[in-house]
Amino acid sequence: MFSNQGIDIFINFLNAMNTVYGPLAEKGKIVETIVETLEEHYNHPLALFLLINCMNAIANLSKIQPPITSDVETRLLNIVLRRLIGNGPERQLEICDKILYRQASMAFAAMLKGLLAEAPTIEHLHNILGHFTKYITSSNRLEKVQAIKATNYLFMEAYHNLGLHYDAYEMREYLGKIWHCPNKEKQ
Repeated sequence: MFSNQGIDIFINFLNAMNTVYGPLAEKGKIVETIVETLEEHYNHPLALFLLINCMNAIANLSKIQPPITSDVETRLLNIVLRRLIGNGPERQLEICDKILYRQASMAFAAMLKGLLAEAPTIEHLHNILGHFTKYITSSNRLEKVQAIKATNYLFMEAYHNLGLHYDAYEMREYLGKIWHCPNKEKQ
């Protein structure tokens, strides 16, 4: 029963995209529709399946210019991080399926890589990292570990594949702000 309902939701989503926007839809409108769909179906039993497919779609759309707006990117990252890193009861059930969780992790990495590639600047990297603050400073160990893994992936991606050669001291200072760790002055 859930399978048919989930497939129907996804097919309706694709049909709505095609009807409203046509084959040459504007990227920003498509991403906004994806975000609205994720928000609307957040508690659906097949929401993780929908999330994986939407993250893959956004990763592919990231190759098209112009970049998505910061408002839509913020909404997208908030809902994705809440679903994948947030430690709600729905996440506990989803972790049991390792294959599905692995697919979600790979789609998440591809989406982060795509979002960063849209505007490969230190400022954009800082903006994306800012969304992880809530989870990095969480008292929940699992949330903290998952957030640190994701931010490490972003750093490696930024450095190796996008050529963002950031100053280590500047990045340490920025991370100190995110993690609320005051810099200790040498005496």
